[in-house]
Amino acid sequence: MLELLTVDEMKACDTDNDIQAAVDKKKATMGENKSAMANIVDYTARERATELQTKMFGKLKAAAVDDAQVTFDELKAFCGDQAKRLGNLIAVVMNKYKMTDPRRYEPFEQVQDIAVKEQAPPPATLSLPQQVDFQLANASWFEEEFRAAMTEVASVFNEAKTCEEICEHYDIDNSSGKWSKELRAEVFHLDLRTNQVVKTQFGPAKGFPRALEKMTQGKTLRDLNRVTFEFEDPLLMALCFEVLNKKYNIYGLKNKYLQETFKEPPNLHMNLDIREGWLCEVQMLFRDILLIKKELHKFYDVNRADGPFVVAGKLFKSSENSTETKHYEEYSKIESNNGVNPLLEILKRKDLEISKLKKELRSQREGEKGGEGGGEKPRPSLKILKRMSSRQSMTQSR
Repeated sequence: MLELLTVDEMKACDTDNDIQAAVDKKKATMGENKSAMANIVDYTARERATELQTKMFGKLKAAAVDDAQVTFDELKAFCGDQAKRLGNLIAVVMNKYKMTDPRRYEPFEQVQDIAVKEQAPPPATLSLPQQVDFQLANASWFEEEFRAAMTEVASVFNEAKTCEEICEHYDIDNSSGKWSKELRAEVFHLDLRTNQVVKTQFGPAKGFPRALEKMTQGKTLRDLNRVTFEFEDPLLMALCFEVLNKKYNIYGLKNKYLQETFKEPPNLHMNLDIREGWLCEVQMLFRDILLIKKELHKFYDVNRADGPFVVAGKLFKSSENSTETKHYEEYSKIESNNGVNPLLEILKRKDLEISKLKKELRSQREGEKGGEGGGEKPRPSLKILKRMSSRQSMTQSR
């Protein structure tokens, strides 16, 4: 199991016992993370929350507001406990990113906060509702440019073969060798099927009521254009920040991963000036933290609500379970082979085999078509068809 240790970690060990202790510690961390991720979604807790919501909403429909408040208090306390449970998983998961390969986490720890800058203001002569409309319209004019720019960054990372290639593309200083590390580290797979190292998700347009509420509170709407970068590798997240910092003026940067204790899912949060002083929001999250955040958000909404009417709508829809079950249960299939899922590796190889067989089939058809004589219509080799059928049937269960 020495492959679990980095060179620096092995150098720090004086004896075989030290090496074994280091290996055992890392294996324990990986095991804790696997257990934590497998327990993100507690369907029993979801059912209990739905049961309390149903009871509360029934009382609201019967105009028994006081009784509904009692049930709401019970629901709020329950969701508060669930929020704490999920919050405790964050520290466990963060240990994985810190300890799996400290060399790849070190540059990430060097990302320091940057002071906030307010959004480009609307004309002061407008009324508050008009100012909101103006800012929403302004955001619509920047959205296409913002999406194209962020998508381009993600594409460069996903198409690159080395970190040095990314540095060269964006003229990032690597004279110290800080970024001279493997781009696709074995211990940090974001997506085995596509070999991507980063994914992007753009936020929907903010509605007028929410925008008005924020501006009424004195906020300047720095998040009207927003994107989330999803990473698994701390080194690449830090490198992506370097790229954005090179291309744009960055403001309001907060490295929330540096907190000693986590009260909420941490992220690397910043605003960048896309053009003409217009600020857009960028968040960078680790894959496992993003999974926790999505589940935690539902319980957190109830926990911060001030009355039953605010959370009367159904929290957990039945349609969510089918896709989420597959997503979270994947963790239970991951073996202790550096976190690699052997099933996905097999499917990935089968995809390549199918692609190869299709090329063989096309080549055969083209060869027969170009042959002499009319003859009967060319038919694909029965052997090739059988091989394709066999492999495609193996991927039907994906």
